[in-house]
Amino acid sequence: RDILRKSHVPLDVILIELEVSLEGLWIFGHGAMGDFVIFQDASHGGKFVLADRNREEVAVLYGPADESWLPPPYGFPALLSGRLKPGKGVIWLRVRSQGQLSVFWKADDDPKTQGKQYDAFRMPSIPRKSSIFSFLVVHAMHCIADGLSYEAIVGDILAFYVSSDPVSGAPAPAPLTVDGLGRLEQRLFQALDARDSLAYPQQCSLRGSQWKCQKKGYGHMIGLQRSSMETLRWAAEAYSAPLDALLLALILISIARSKGKSSVELTLYVPLRDGPGEAGVSGLFADWRVLTVNVDKSSATVLGVVLEVAHKLRMRQWEVYNALK
Repeated sequence: RDILRKSHVPLDVILIELEVSLEGLWIFGHGAMGDFVIFQDASHGGKFVLADRNREEVAVLYGPADESWLPPPYGFPALLSGRLKPGKGVIWLRVRSQGQLSVFWKADDDPKTQGKQYDAFRMPSIPRKSSIFSFLVVHAMHCIADGLSYEAIVGDILAFYVSSDPVSGAPAPAPLTVDGLGRLEQRLFQALDARDSLAYPQQCSLRGSQWKCQKKGYGHMIGLQRSSMETLRWAAEAYSAPLDALLLALILISIARSKGKSSVELTLYVPLRDGPGEAGVSGLFADWRVLTVNVDKSSATVLGVVLEVAHKLRMRQWEVYNALK
């Protein structure tokens, strides 16, 4: 984790080897009772085996590269997993430090089943051979990747690695002809620098210099009084329009009236990728959608704009954000 935090390049590939001693007797700590033993079993191809003597349960432990690997619960990056037998119990092991494990246990592998997490400590014993686990870590900054695109980026990197191997005979990919990353970086710096002539809301991704730094990022907050929210909720219910559509419509009308425009664009964060051509989209702007609404100065009404925005959102009549436009 410290290595990744010190990396300042947009995309970094790191090889990590974890050397840890797993064999031996482990005792549950912090109020939990019990113990278990981990040992290597030749009858299972040298795999590690966890044996709980108190519950009389045994589990063969598998890593992420094994076909019997069980994906861990969200927020618990496990090193090994196993299915306890007899029974349906499932466990995941994570190395906290040398001589300390985190154990996540569930009664079954149903995603809805709640689990429990324990800490375990290895008892001092005769020094045993350490095991080495190798990892390929791809560190991508948010300027080129989001939470849903890392897998696609890693897949492209591995495909490039395979294609560059002369033994496989696969043709090498064509070189990049457009410096997309450099152009995105330029637009980002233009947005951050309010003095830049191009830093205006309709051009920059950060929507102008009205955004201010709030420790870990940039944001802008607008507060509404309780009476105002009650009025907006009443209006949304009266006209059968979602509250978020009503708020977006009022923002669109305000922008149109203040700038004398008949068409306004808003950039929305939409974590949906079920439209044409959206499945392969990756990068920072993959979840951004552009909503365009016409607000004619002579004929548009507040109710008409509200209903139009609600219809566009319901029918997903938006466009994928083009950061290079």
